[in-house]
Amino acid sequence: MQHDKLALIADVHGNLPALRAVIGDAKSRGATRWLLLGDYITDFPYPNEVAELLQTLENAVIIRGNKEERYANMRGENPDWLALEQMAPARWNLRELTDANADYLFGLPDTAEFEFGGERVYATHSIREICPLASKVREVNSSRWYRDKMFEKPFSRSEYPAIANAAIDASPTVTAQISALPRGVYAFGHNHIQQHFRRGDTLLVNPGSCGFATDFAIGAPYTMLTAANGEIRVEELRVAYDIDALIDTLKKSTLYVAASIWCETVARTIQTGADLVGHFLHHAQDVGAMLGDTDYPVSDATWRRAWATWVDPTVGNNGTFA
Repeated sequence: MQHDKLALIADVHGNLPALRAVIGDAKSRGATRWLLLGDYITDFPYPNEVAELLQTLENAVIIRGNKEERYANMRGENPDWLALEQMAPARWNLRELTDANADYLFGLPDTAEFEFGGERVYATHSIREICPLASKVREVNSSRWYRDKMFEKPFSRSEYPAIANAAIDASPTVTAQISALPRGVYAFGHNHIQQHFRRGDTLLVNPGSCGFATDFAIGAPYTMLTAANGEIRVEELRVAYDIDALIDTLKKSTLYVAASIWCETVARTIQTGADLVGHFLHHAQDVGAMLGDTDYPVSDATWRRAWATWVDPTVGNNGTFA
């Protein structure tokens, strides 16, 4: 029997090899429809190729993320802070994107609603737009909490749902807000943590970050929903791709020339599955506070001082590759 299958993909971050791998895997599993949940560019040197691949997908619902929204606001402007080294990836992407691909990405809708398997599907980039109180539950929506807890006392992917659900259960106001949602499927991305949970007639799904996984597992995650016999089945999937080849390409790219510190932390992140970009950014803000630099983005002097003093928690030294 042919079942209707919806592949959910989020947070590509310019990682064309990961996106290709996920699309290929989903097609091999019989995907008939696609839902893309935003943040398609920034960290890898394929913004145009990613935009063009998205436009080839048939039966696809595609919304934009906070990165597309932010770049749309930057486009055509030249604020002083955009010249800072921390913002080099944004400058590079804005320069490299063709006008046609920028128009496509930046013009995508913020949300979408459609029917799948007899259920209403509501898609947005962040759970904050679905359930503002749930977005404040660290165990559900904080990649920083996830990273710090994994460094402190690691837990397995199979243990994580119980941790997240227990945190929701501990807050009557959060459970009440989720319970008040109309019946349906709520899809989101943004925090790079692959997860799903059911609350009565409500299913909330985050497929994780296809191109920039930070849930301490290697590869490209996505989620497949299968509609059959009046039910929707959830499969959390992860696809291998050649990470070493991607890093080699990244380090030979003009993106690396423009933003070497950023690219070093990006490379280490996809090698380890740990959110080392976020770890470094928090360190840069701490360094800025010590230096009296409380602006964000931080100054170039703070950015370089932060790199010189950053300790990569996965290896015990700064993240520079040999």
